[in-house]
Amino acid sequence: MIQQLHSLVTEARDALASESAVVGGVYSSTPRYELFHAPNSICAQKVRTVLAYHNISYVSHSVNLFEGESYLPSYVRLRMVGCESLGGNMATHHSGSTSTDAGGCDGAVVPTLVDWEQRTRHH
Repeated sequence: MIQQLHSLVTEARDALASESAVVGGVYSSTPRYELFHAPNSICAQKVRTVLAYHNISYVSHSVNLFEGESYLPSYVRLRMVGCESLGGNMATHHSGSTSTDAGGCDGAVVPTLVDWEQRTRHH
């Protein structure tokens, strides 16, 4: 599973037009988290706020919603694997909502937070 996650994250990184950057916190090597987000997304702003509040570093990948980057197959595959690993239902249509309770996990929304430490600990 961890190899599949590495492959999916690499594909999503490569597909996005923006460059990756390490943001915030103090870290010794590679940050624990990778965040795929959009600057204009309120849900992504909430995640960035929590990370900043706790001074947690992360690798930032900006997803341009206006260019349709949240619909890139590699990004959708990454979200779908995350949704499945959490045991949630997949959305039957694009709702634009990050609330999984409202209609299932939507594969084409932001943010997506990858926790490398959690993934390696359990898989």
